[in-house]
Amino acid sequence: MHAHLTPQDVTTMFLALAALLGGAKLAGELVRKLDQPAVLGEIMAGIALGPTVLGSLAPGVYRTVFPDTGALSIVMDAVATIGVVLFLLTAGIEVDLTNVFRQGRSALLVSSFGVLFPFALGFATAGLFPRFLGAEPG
Repeated sequence: MHAHLTPQDVTTMFLALAALLGGAKLAGELVRKLDQPAVLGEIMAGIALGPTVLGSLAPGVYRTVFPDTGALSIVMDAVATIGVVLFLLTAGIEVDLTNVFRQGRSALLVSSFGVLFPFALGFATAGLFPRFLGAEPG
């Protein structure tokens, strides 16, 4: 079975993208005026337009603009994944490796702890509380 996007789906997709990009840009500029990095405002806009805020305050609007079923949902998930990959690529490109190498041992220690500790904590939590992940114990 193949699902196709209807003209209404395409319109909804562009509305969602406009809301996300416009909200991120607006919030980024607002926090920049407060001498904060723009990414802080962009993340706050994502939270405000996501299921945490908009989905709780106006679930009908949220489901209309960001549907969770159908072909549009699949396309939006793909666009979101591509966006995250590009965001992480941009962040990685902006890292100044000379500073990382200059810090040497302390940078290695902090980055290792920042990866290994959350991984171990997540692994232990999954093992101790499998029902939170939808798995049956044992």
